[in-house]
Amino acid sequence: ADRSSSYFVVAVVRRDSSYAFTLDELRGKRSCHSGFGSPAGWDVPVGALIQRGFIRPQHCDILTAVSEFFNASCVPVNNPKSYPSSLCALCVGDEQGRNKCVGNSQERYYGDSGAFRCLVENAGDVAFVKHTTVFDNTN
Repeated sequence: ADRSSSYFVVAVVRRDSSYAFTLDELRGKRSCHSGFGSPAGWDVPVGALIQRGFIRPQHCDILTAVSEFFNASCVPVNNPKSYPSSLCALCVGDEQGRNKCVGNSQERYYGDSGAFRCLVENAGDVAFVKHTTVFDNTN
């Protein structure tokens, strides 16, 4: 089987031990996601947190449940205006501060590299990305 397109989804945190926490201590943390609906940045981590009972959506409203679980997030999306505001709270937009939280590269925290940047720049406490992201963005 061709495994070149396979990847693991990981939750990346800073090494500083004062920030060390486990999966069940994610509540109230600041989260960085590659984008809404992306497998590594949204579907897998949010699905895992729901499956384990950490996030309990009411009336299938996953967006609100996630916005209440994390203290603040950056989850870039195609139409951020219809979104719980805390899911865009950590996003930074482009160099001029425009296009905040948009689901494309105009948002500097978009994509796996962007979510990793969100963590590295201390905007978030955890980034949900593909396992290759750290190696792709460090030297």
